Amino acid sequence: MESAEEVVWDARARQSLVDGGRAFEWLLAMAEKKADTGQASVVASFIASVVGFNKFDLYDLRRLDVDISDEVMACIDTIRWRKAHLADLVPDGWRRAHALCVHWGFAPVQR
Repeated sequence: MESAEEVVWDARARQSLVDGGRAFEWLLAMAEKKADTGQASVVASFIASVVGFNKFDLYDLRRLDVDISDEVMACIDTIRWRKAHLADLVPDGWRRAHALCVHWGFAPVQR
């Protein structure tokens, strides 16, 4: 039997899938517009880190408007709960994210 705390955590994790999927879709669309702005490049860098093409510096969040950084934080919350990968929550998410990485010049991180 689940404890009350586990029930709350499960609900938060499920909500993070909804919020993170929506946020990742929004961020992908923003970066796909290919506008070479400072904020778009930060978003592209974050997306590249999600799919293993980059390491993201969390201090770059300070370069984003609040509404954009809120979307990144929703994605980070989804990552924290480990219920699904963000790219799996968006139609054609992996292909789109990889194409975005190529466009922005990111290469896979060597481990």
